[in-house]
This record gives sequence, C-alpha cells and structure tokens, in this order.
Amino acid sequence: MVINIKTSAPVSFTETKEILEQKDEESLGYEQKVTLDYLRKIKMLDTKTVEKLKAELSKEIPVLKEHQIISIINLMPKVKEDIDTIFMKERISLTKEQTDKILQIVA
Repeated sequence: MVINIKTSAPVSFTETKEILEQKDEESLGYEQKVTLDYLRKIKMLDTKTVEKLKAELSKEIPVLKEHQIISIINLMPKVKEDIDTIFMKERISLTKEQTDKILQIVA
C-alpha cells in the first residue's frame, strides 16, 4: 500500500480523533487504530475550545509557531515547568510574561 502525503500540518488530539472517527475502522492501519483507541480513552477539549485557544494563543503570543500552539493545547500545561518541557528543543526562549500568559490562557 502506497500512501501519498499531499500536505502536512499539526493537528490537535481533538482534530485527530475527529479525522480518524470519520474513517471506516476496518480501513484503519494498526497505528491509526491504536491512536484512535488512546484518543477515546483520554479527556480532551471540544473542537470549539481548541479553535478558541489556537486563536487566542496566536494573537497573544505571536512568536509561537502552529506546532507549538498545538503542543500547548494537547498538553494543557499547568505550571511553568510544563511549558519549559514543551519548548526544551525549540529555538525559542519565552519570557516570564509570555509563559505566564500561556498559563493564564489555558487555565
């Protein structure tokens, strides 16, 4: 089976679950089935909330890239150390104000 990737974009857990649930489960590959099973077990935000958070994070902290915003939404950090972990391998250093703003937005 050959898969042609047309585009690549980061998606939230909520969006991933919606995409996988639209497909016939019989047509899903092993990894997709495992992912869908996992996503059905964890607590997630609804689509409206995800879109609101994406918009607010990109507006309030314009230095964030789309994949960073998705990571923040997927992990919903509660403390500064969680944010530090998300950005550990990134080439961006957030200020204390930016970190505090992220925590305020996702709270």
